[in-house]
Amino acid sequence: PMTLEKIRMRMKLMKAIAPGDLNVFCYVDGKPAAFQIMVLDVNQIFKHLNGKLNLIGKLKFLWYRKKVDRIRAIVFGIVPEHHNKGLGLGLIMTYYDNLANRPIIKSTELAWIGDFNPKMHSMFESMGAEKIKMHYTYSKQI
Repeated sequence: PMTLEKIRMRMKLMKAIAPGDLNVFCYVDGKPAAFQIMVLDVNQIFKHLNGKLNLIGKLKFLWYRKKVDRIRAIVFGIVPEHHNKGLGLGLIMTYYDNLANRPIIKSTELAWIGDFNPKMHSMFESMGAEKIKMHYTYSKQI
């Protein structure tokens, strides 16, 4: 299981690619209720590094990080007892408001929404999001 310390350590490691103002944590009565984690689309950076993260590569990383124009949503979650209370929309609106401070960002990609999650699909379709690829989950009894 994840501990608070493990989460803090991982967030510290992601600091260079996870803008703090675009990552939102929601609490209800002091308890965690929802969150979203966004990261810069680092593929736009890595294409300039030629597979090398030496000193020159790190300097290039810092330079090109300022030019990234796409954000990827990698995790978005709501505690089940807080479903259908508007927290998802609140997270999205907070993200949208914070994007106003980042005019370079042109698009957001939701990294993955399972085909088995109709609530998330419905929420994003209602916001006019465009579905550009679909991942399906298959299982087989062994």
